[in-house]
Amino acid sequence: MLSRLTNAFSPSTSPSALLVLGEFGSTIHILHLLPENSINERFSITTSSSATTFHCNGATEQGREQIGTVTLHVGDGETADSFLDDVETRIHKLRGDPSGSSPAQQQTGTVNRNDVPTVVVIGAGILGLTSAIKIQEAVAARKADVGGHLQVLLVSREWPSSIPGSPSKHSPNYASMWAGAHVRPIPATTAQLRREAEWLKQTVAEFSTQLQTEPWSGITRTLGIELLEAPDDGYQKQDAKSFSEETGLLRYRKWSEAELPENVVLGYEYETYCVNTPVYCQSLLRRFILRGGRTLKRDLKTEWEAFGLQKNVVLVVNASGTGFGDPKYFPTRGQTVVTDMEDATKTVTRQHKDGTWSFIIPRFFSGGTIVGGTKQPGDWSAEPDANTRATLLAGGRELRQFASSLAGKSDDVSVIADVVGRRPTREGGMRIELERQPVSGRQAAVLHAYGAGGRGYEIGWGVANEIAQLVNKFLIEESPLASKL
Repeated sequence: MLSRLTNAFSPSTSPSALLVLGEFGSTIHILHLLPENSINERFSITTSSSATTFHCNGATEQGREQIGTVTLHVGDGETADSFLDDVETRIHKLRGDPSGSSPAQQQTGTVNRNDVPTVVVIGAGILGLTSAIKIQEAVAARKADVGGHLQVLLVSREWPSSIPGSPSKHSPNYASMWAGAHVRPIPATTAQLRREAEWLKQTVAEFSTQLQTEPWSGITRTLGIELLEAPDDGYQKQDAKSFSEETGLLRYRKWSEAELPENVVLGYEYETYCVNTPVYCQSLLRRFILRGGRTLKRDLKTEWEAFGLQKNVVLVVNASGTGFGDPKYFPTRGQTVVTDMEDATKTVTRQHKDGTWSFIIPRFFSGGTIVGGTKQPGDWSAEPDANTRATLLAGGRELRQFASSLAGKSDDVSVIADVVGRRPTREGGMRIELERQPVSGRQAAVLHAYGAGGRGYEIGWGVANEIAQLVNKFLIEESPLASKL
């Protein structure tokens, strides 16, 4: 097999290809890599034989993108040659070789992935990733109705790939990489908050499931503690029953007066979730790819530009965060500190009378502990402020006794990294709306899904469910595929 693969896949054409075979358990993984901004494909081939690792250089390090997924299973009666025929055909097709089709495919007709009906999702933040996955699930049943061809393409300028403090640094606009994050419910006292509460409850249900099925994904169930110096009626009126019904979270307990720290009027605890955001986003991207999703690194200037990425884009979902010039968008600057406070096992938030916040969010999975934080609407500053850092650390030291299970822990805290991110906020709350506009002589449609502010992680799966339902409705009723569905 190795000899044949060497002959078949030596990179000799432009764009060049890089093939990497490596055995992981009983699976051989093949990555086909093209130059930057090219659409390429990654697929894993399940087989019970091979103990060889083979590297054939061709593409540059900057060109590494893993796009799409195909899984090939070796049947009981399949020979090595027929197995490799299938592999070669797919690789040749990706490289654009004119003779890449097998005789069987030449007779039946090979589908070019650029011609396949495509839903494009813009943005690889938490809302883009969750929406892309839920859209995959929504269209999976419809693939059989359109000849097996309907795909989701995730397009973004930035991708989950690093953590604060690493040499590769994300921009402040990629807020999903800078978030804490934790699920911290807000009493649903307005129509907008009631909508967000429903999204949060669905997200809690998703986290509970993922914790069982993917315990490595970056989610941890832990205890949350709220300390409020000036609670409004929404906080004052909630109890264990109303809290659980509204959020789906359990173990609510209001603190007694004797338990409250000085100047705190209301304190309570509840079971919640903390998220190591870089780990979690990477696991979501992996899930999307392994389910057949395609990805493309591209810095789009407008959402409508996405219709030019392929020939047959049927719908674009705009989960860009910033909204491409929406006048209602504004950044909410957040400054936090990643620390080595490894003894913190609970997430604690204190709301001060002056409207400021102090919080501790353990990331688990060796992600350090977040100490924060600020909420500064309309502030575009991307540099950390030294005075703010000192204030945050002082607040974190006061909260440490509640976050840690270790009595008498030292107040010493080492700073791993200063973090500044711009939460994508929008006047009136999130924009979830279908917009139509002529593009290249045809009526195009964009489904907007952005402006969650700092609540992306705690409402993300609920938003994604709604987006997937709207995409499904569009495909059934309005898209060019409607007659086939």
